[in-house]
Amino acid sequence: MKAVVVNPNFRTKYYLNQYINSPAVGNYENFIIKELIPELKERYKVGNVALFGKSSGGFGAYTLAVRHPDVVQGFADHFGDSCFYYLYANDFVYTIKALEGKKPKRTNGKDSERRRYENLKRFRELSFLFT
Repeated sequence: MKAVVVNPNFRTKYYLNQYINSPAVGNYENFIIKELIPELKERYKVGNVALFGKSSGGFGAYTLAVRHPDVVQGFADHFGDSCFYYLYANDFVYTIKALEGKKPKRTNGKDSERRRYENLKRFRELSFLFT
């Protein structure tokens, strides 16, 4: 069985990468799926592709494998930061409102679930990290 392990440096100007297409850091998903993997398969004459990573790399491995099962046949996600945006949605919205000069409302009390949902919706609308 032949195996080739590639560890490319995908560090961005923000020092992190989710390995997805993003207007903030570039179209990494397209690059990996449409350019890098086909080039490596051709160069090293290998068939199946498996991705692995930890933290953001684990998130990327999982996401790319699920979105592109025709290209990626396996993955290993070690401590992937999946769904981190759900954890920080309130903080992002709070910060954005503060930067816009609006008085942000903290989520607490009986309407906190509704406000959390509204903040998450607002965060998704911004989509500056995710496409």
